[in-house]
Amino acid sequence: MLDAQRVDKFELGKPVSAEPQWPILYTLSTLACGLLLAGFVARRRLAKGKAIAIFAVFAQLVATSYLQATWTDLSRTFYFERMVGVAFWALLLGAFSYALMRGIADSLTGRMADPSLYGARVREAWRAWRELPRFRVVQRVDLLLQMLYLALTVLCIFYLVVITIDWYDGVIRLSDTFYRQIAIDGRYRDFPIWSFVLPSVVLMAWKALTVLRTEEVSRPGRLMRALSFGRLLGYDGSRGFVRMDRSFSRVMPVLPEIVLATLLIVWAAALLITEGAIKLYDGGAGGFVAADGGRWVIRTLFWNTQADWFAGFAVLMAVPYLATIYVSIREPLAEPPPDSYTSKW
Repeated sequence: MLDAQRVDKFELGKPVSAEPQWPILYTLSTLACGLLLAGFVARRRLAKGKAIAIFAVFAQLVATSYLQATWTDLSRTFYFERMVGVAFWALLLGAFSYALMRGIADSLTGRMADPSLYGARVREAWRAWRELPRFRVVQRVDLLLQMLYLALTVLCIFYLVVITIDWYDGVIRLSDTFYRQIAIDGRYRDFPIWSFVLPSVVLMAWKALTVLRTEEVSRPGRLMRALSFGRLLGYDGSRGFVRMDRSFSRVMPVLPEIVLATLLIVWAAALLITEGAIKLYDGGAGGFVAADGGRWVIRTLFWNTQADWFAGFAVLMAVPYLATIYVSIREPLAEPPPDSYTSKW
């Protein structure tokens, strides 16, 4: 078995390493974590030991995920277009990592913006982004993270669609019988798993951790609010509430969330089906038996572990949108203004 440079992947009879360069990557990620932690301690002198420990854990997670994603893209660079893609993903994930670690640092030290300024829904966040002066973007790390999360959501949907429909069918002849086949060329099917670890696993881990925060203010629907798009960085420990503007409709305000969550979940399911819909001719029992004697078995949908991981990350990225839909639907509708003598006349 050879790699892209026609070099042996491993030697027969010896242990197989999934990532031969892991010592260098581990060293670089640890150094990056140390630099982030040193900067946090130096600039946030009032941070306590618990906050420093939590920041150190997430700094290591972010540094490891970023370096592994960049290295995976770089090791698969075979032509110029892929090199441009590596630079694009390095910048995008670097910006997301900065916004995430900056938000975690502000949340741990009580320096987040007032929650009433947060964009509770996608439309409100987009409107706030357009109205915000660009030189103040760094001051609103919550809004910056929301826009980067939207960009990664669109890219995740794009990859789901492209990988799912990247197959072709045809008719082949064996002897005097014609068979229709569906073929998938696996040589060029690179699932961008590591590119979406940060906005799915790491971000959701931080959001889930903030739910355990003890607060003086009682919040109905605490879990869903912490998972929502409006609180993309979870609870920040302040007494403020995220303002969700009321509307006369329950669907229209969260229409972008419905579209994005539906696309993520539907295409993740489609990816599992196209990658795992394999008809078995092993003579076994169970499953759905076809006319030609083959069996459709549900467990084959989960044989491609790379597709499973990528689909799972897509579903995780849909959680903030689903939580926002839940919170928005439970909000009371706006009341129409009362009739006045002026409107009657």
